[in-house]
Amino acid sequence: MTRQALLSIICLTMTAACGGGGSGSVTPDPIGGTPTPTPPAASDPYTSAKQAAENAFRADLQNKLQEADQWLARNAESSAVQVRASGLQYRVVKTGNSTATTATQTSSAKLHFDASSIDGRIFNSSFQRGAPVELQAENMIAGWREAIDLMNPGDEWIIYLPPALAYGEDGYGASVPPNAVTVYRIALIDKY
Repeated sequence: MTRQALLSIICLTMTAACGGGGSGSVTPDPIGGTPTPTPPAASDPYTSAKQAAENAFRADLQNKLQEADQWLARNAESSAVQVRASGLQYRVVKTGNSTATTATQTSSAKLHFDASSIDGRIFNSSFQRGAPVELQAENMIAGWREAIDLMNPGDEWIIYLPPALAYGEDGYGASVPPNAVTVYRIALIDKY
């Protein structure tokens, strides 16, 4: 194979890999003849498919966020549910020691919890494991930090978190899809 033929093949391969040469570019003739102009590149199928997938993904995220907002709006209609300005919703199941003097800004907490989806499917539970957890505030999702700051030891609440206070667009593995409302039953043992 001649040097010219090898260069021609490399140029053709590079042109194809880069989505064509675009308008006015020249493709060398692999046989060593005169170069021929390359027609304007058609839309790159990979880029088009990638853009279509991205658009579908964004539309799905938006739909899930609207579904979450609608569910939270219906949930907020219950007289037992309190709604905070942040979007946190909670229902008091049991009141503990309301005279306890604890810091409003919690740095860590010992508690039991159930974590579930809005259909009631529990995906994590210290109650089921039979052992409470001790968490540092910086390792909690925003909705937990807010709720635990409001709770007193002995309180048991059910909190309903909008995506922005939980796992947002990222979700949490297979347990929490993107833009999902998550529900937690929290029994606060202590906070410090």
